This record gives sequence, structure tokens and C-alpha cells, in this order.
Amino acid sequence: MNMKEKINWEKDVIQAFKNIGCIGNFKQIYREISKIYSIRNEIFYEKYESRIRAYIQSCSSDSLIFNRSKKTKDLFFNIKFNSKNTLWGLREILETDEPSRELDSKKNPRKTIQVNRIIRNSIQIKILKNLYNNKCQICGNSIIVNDWKYSEGHHIMPIGKYNGPDTLDNIIIVCPNCHAKLDFGKIKIVKSKLTNIKHNMSKKFIDFHNNEIFK
Repeated sequence: MNMKEKINWEKDVIQAFKNIGCIGNFKQIYREISKIYSIRNEIFYEKYESRIRAYIQSCSSDSLIFNRSKKTKDLFFNIKFNSKNTLWGLREILETDEPSRELDSKKNPRKTIQVNRIIRNSIQIKILKNLYNNKCQICGNSIIVNDWKYSEGHHIMPIGKYNGPDTLDNIIIVCPNCHAKLDFGKIKIVKSKLTNIKHNMSKKFIDFHNNEIFK
């Protein structure tokens, strides 16, 4: 693969990721790039799939073939949701700021206080938000805040009071309304009734919520 071909792959692969919400598996990426080729009236050959896969892996520090010594662009990340579900994502989404729920500090003066808080893995929640396109897994709604789609990550077994783990299988993506209901135990989590499930959610944590928090 020559340098010109690499540059072309970069443009097409990044556009394909953006078209599918910045996160997906190889089959989704191949399919999207095939559509891009079709729009340009170009032929997408099956042999391109292995080249695309190699390009993505070579541009990800999560891959064994990533070469740091060549100062290769670190464009993509890899995450395993379970033994059968491995996804790739556009790394730039991990650095994107999201709308804040904080009130305007000019209208609401604040006092400085010292608190102890648990540091949560915001990267994992960002990945899941993009995976679900910021749509609530419980009600299916997606709200808009400052021209952004907005959602929240809820730890099924709470981190603070119950020492739940900060792991992907303990997180559900929800709207603020459903998040509050979960916190107050007003919603029972039933996997068969969720609007979408794209990652592994632990039965252990769901059972804990339903038995200990749900009222």
C-alpha cells in the first residue's frame, strides 16, 4: 500500500466511522466504505476489506501492529464488550466536550467547598453514549441540549453507596428522566423491554438493582 493509498484510506475510513456514529465493527465499516465508493461510481473490491482492517489496526495504539517509532497517527480505539463483540471507534470522540448540566455561574453564585468523590471512567460512558447515539435504553428518547444529543450513563449497581464497579457491563445509557427514576428505584430493569442492547450488561448487577434498589 503506497502513501497515496494510505491517505485515501484515511479519508474514507474516517468518513465511514462518522456515518455510523463513530463506533462499529469491521463489517459495518466495510459496508459504509462500499457505499462511499458507490457514490463516487467506483468499484469496491472484496480485497479492500483486509487492507482497511490493516489500516485501522496500524493507526490504533490499542493494536499490536501500531508502530509508535514511526509517529503513526493514533486515529482509532478498540474496545471489547464481550468475547463475541469487538468494536472500533474514532478516537476523536473521546476528546469531544459534551453539554454540561451545570447552571450559569453568573446567575447562580457558587461557594467553594472541599468534597471527596469517586472518579468515574468517563471514557467508557462516552463510548457507550456514541454506541447508542445518545438514545435512552429504557424509553428510547433522545433529548437535545445546546444543539447536542444528550444522554447519561447510569451505574446499575451504584458506585458510591454499594461499591459497584466502574465497568461497561455495569452501565446503562439513559435520559435524565429515566436516570432519576433509576436512582430512586422507580424503574425495574428488564432486558427484554429495553429499546436497544448493544453491549453486555451483567445479570448480576441488574438483579442487584431489581432486588435492592427497585421499590
